[in-house]
Amino acid sequence: MVTIYTSLVLSVFALCFWIWKKSHIPLNRVSLPSLFFWTGMVFGYLGLPLVYVGFIRESSWKEIYFNEVVLWKMLLILSMFWISLSVGVNFASRSAFEGNFRIAGEEKDQLVRQKILWSLLFLLCFCVFYVYTTKIDRIASLALFDQYIDLETKVNRLAEFRSRMTNEFPGSYWRYKVFFVDILSYLSLVAFGWTLMKKESLSILMCVTSFLFAVFALTASLEKSLIVQFLFLLILMFYFIQYSRKLWHIGKKLYLSFFAMCTLLGVFMYNAISPPSIKSFVSSLIQRIFVGELVPFYFYVKLVPSYVEHLWGRGLPNPKLVFPFLPYLYTIELNKIARGLTKSSAVGSLPTGFYGELWVNFGFVGIVFGAFFFGYALRKISDFFASRNTSIADLGFFIYLTMVLLEMNITGFTRLLNVDIFIVIVVYFSFVAVAKLRKKQLL
Repeated sequence: MVTIYTSLVLSVFALCFWIWKKSHIPLNRVSLPSLFFWTGMVFGYLGLPLVYVGFIRESSWKEIYFNEVVLWKMLLILSMFWISLSVGVNFASRSAFEGNFRIAGEEKDQLVRQKILWSLLFLLCFCVFYVYTTKIDRIASLALFDQYIDLETKVNRLAEFRSRMTNEFPGSYWRYKVFFVDILSYLSLVAFGWTLMKKESLSILMCVTSFLFAVFALTASLEKSLIVQFLFLLILMFYFIQYSRKLWHIGKKLYLSFFAMCTLLGVFMYNAISPPSIKSFVSSLIQRIFVGELVPFYFYVKLVPSYVEHLWGRGLPNPKLVFPFLPYLYTIELNKIARGLTKSSAVGSLPTGFYGELWVNFGFVGIVFGAFFFGYALRKISDFFASRNTSIADLGFFIYLTMVLLEMNITGFTRLLNVDIFIVIVVYFSFVAVAKLRKKQLL
């Protein structure tokens, strides 16, 4: 049965690959559609055979019996999702996919105005981060270098410091985070793009300063995902500007892959405190990548609608209760049922890709039509940016938007309604508006 299960997974993958190729989207080039295809397939589909044979990362799931009927239903749902999404991409394809950005050169006075705005925003981010650090006892990353204490004590102290910087932060953590994570990442992207386009001393200084500050700020709370995403954004900017964007070109791009792997390994070791064995590192990496998002979805399929009815929209975000329904926090409630914590006061979460949100809310209807419309929108968004003259500010925002959409492979539609996205949009349009100001308007 494992062979049949694996063969079906690979067959659907081949079918989707063929549909995307027929959509004139070269999957061996870096673009929004191709990146979503590969990340989605890796995180949310190709690992199904590993779940089937019980290759589970989290120890708390290992003692749970995985129902084979649910596993086959899970395969059916995800296959329908990917086929429908692929058809949506194909339906939106009326011409060959461009993918190449026509980066337009900006006039000197436009760049001067944008760099003044950049400097003001960078100073604002620095001030906000300084205020943020005054409200905590200790920066977690600096506590790594504490000496003369045993390993267990250091681990406990790091966990305590990290919690105080995030979950137990006195006040609204996101109000500070949006400045030294989202806005600062966008500013670093823009400065990096300016440096790649024209290596002026001021651009290089802005690039180096923002990079060093961003690395320190993003690693301060020991959150691995923040620094990994930031480096990924920079690599995307590098590819879009400098190279032909082939994912597996071996020549002069090989050192970038080596740099990325070394960075990921370093971040893993940095946060693990004690160096793991190579075997445990490889095993954990494989399970985290291929299985991490599928195990939660298994319980979504198992529990909905058998234990919890389809929510028909009540599981979607409802900020400030603007819609006439009380939101059902399905990631928390399903986690309690899956782990047998319904009578416990413990609060945990069971997130997965946005296909899980479609299933919980709308069942097969959401899987088919939701995936179709998302695939259609994915292609149209990419075509919109690729069909116009693009400035560095435009390209930086497109790359940031690409990361947000890729995150939907591991989260739900809630990500699209986060306040940080709208704030970055305001910052982006500020750069656009400043560039379009005429001299008469400035006088």
